[in-house]
Amino acid sequence: MSAYRPYRWLRLAGPRLRREAREHILRKREVTIDSLKKVYAVARLAQDKKAEDIKLLDMRGLSNFCDFFILLTAASSRRAQAIADTIKEGLHKQQIAFKTQEGAPESGWLLLDLYDVVVHIFDAKERAFFNLDRLWADAPVMEFPLKKNVSKQGRKPSQSTPRQNTK
Repeated sequence: MSAYRPYRWLRLAGPRLRREAREHILRKREVTIDSLKKVYAVARLAQDKKAEDIKLLDMRGLSNFCDFFILLTAASSRRAQAIADTIKEGLHKQQIAFKTQEGAPESGWLLLDLYDVVVHIFDAKERAFFNLDRLWADAPVMEFPLKKNVSKQGRKPSQSTPRQNTK
């Protein structure tokens, strides 16, 4: 008696059906996570890589293509790419589905599509130009707690005492 193989029929199917079946099997292995938990996880990952001006917009009820927007600013194109890479790696470690990345760091705008969450990584000039904050002003802004004991540049405040002048 042979072992039970539920997808044995795939070798008889055409290439398109095989590809769709493989994608279905992979999707079943992915972990489903609540959109809200995904938003906060992505925001924390971005904050760890020194993303600035993080804004979380609740798009439920306003758009039909996503539930949340995450708008953030990166100081340079290298930092923007580092933020995007960190988010993708963090999602991969947690086995959370990631759809695609659009744009290039040199363009000033990277977009990460996470199905129900869309992450916009801007440089300061492009964020001011496109002004998605104003475009989606109807969307409620969600609170995101900043890390404690971290200044705006991402450094911990100095705990040392000031120097004494010795003569």
